[in-house]
Amino acid sequence: MGYAKTNRDIAATYLQGKAFSFMPVLYNGIPVDKAMNNPKTPQNLVHDGYQYGYFKNGNTVRMTGLGNYVGVSSRSYSLDSHYLTIWGNKIPYSVNGSRVSFGTWKNSWGSATVTMKMQISSNSAADRANVDSKPIQD
Repeated sequence: MGYAKTNRDIAATYLQGKAFSFMPVLYNGIPVDKAMNNPKTPQNLVHDGYQYGYFKNGNTVRMTGLGNYVGVSSRSYSLDSHYLTIWGNKIPYSVNGSRVSFGTWKNSWGSATVTMKMQISSNSAADRANVDSKPIQD
C-alpha cells in the first residue's frame, strides 16, 4: 500500500526538467505595458525583471536574464505544500490532479511594488538548450 502524494510531491515531479520564465505584469497595480509610458517607471523594469531558466534537479535551477551578456547561474529552490521559492521569489502554486498552476506574487522594486507571474515553457528542451548555450556560465 502506497502513501497519498502531497502537493509538494506532485509539484516536485511536475517541475523536473521543465523550463520556466518569470516576468513583471503590474507596476504599482498598473499593467506593465501601460506603466512603461510613465517616465517615473524604471525603464529597465521589463528587461531586468524578466528571468528564465530550468529545473535542473530536485533542488537546483539554472537561471539567466535577457541578453547574452547576462550570465547563467545555479540557484537553489525549495518547495512546500503551497509555495515554490526561487532566488527570493515566493511563488504560490496549486495542484489539480497532476497539473500545477502558479499564482502571481509581489516583489519590491525600490519604493514600488511589482507583481510577477511565472510560466512553464511549452518547449522545455529548446529553452534548456538556450540557457546552456549562453557564453557566461557559473
